[in-house]
Amino acid sequence: MEGRGLVILPGLIVGPYDPTDRFSYWAKRLAENREILAPGRPDWKIQFIDARDLAEWTIHMVERKIAGTFNAVSRNEADDGNLPGEKQVTVQQ
Repeated sequence: MEGRGLVILPGLIVGPYDPTDRFSYWAKRLAENREILAPGRPDWKIQFIDARDLAEWTIHMVERKIAGTFNAVSRNEADDGNLPGEKQVTVQQ
């Protein structure tokens, strides 16, 4: 079956209509310059991807019949209270 399937391993999926509030909680609190409680260590990076970017890229891959296993995350990482605002996608196979 190798070479016939597409496996996408996304980071934290974020975006509008996310009912979990996993990501927006931090973004809102940081924007308000408020303290946050976050799991892990401060030097750990958060790799995320906007759901709209992930959907667009997934459709692109399926339409072109591209097979393989891919990590799908933003090119930017959130750390030290910084949340990048650029729309970018990084893919690793």
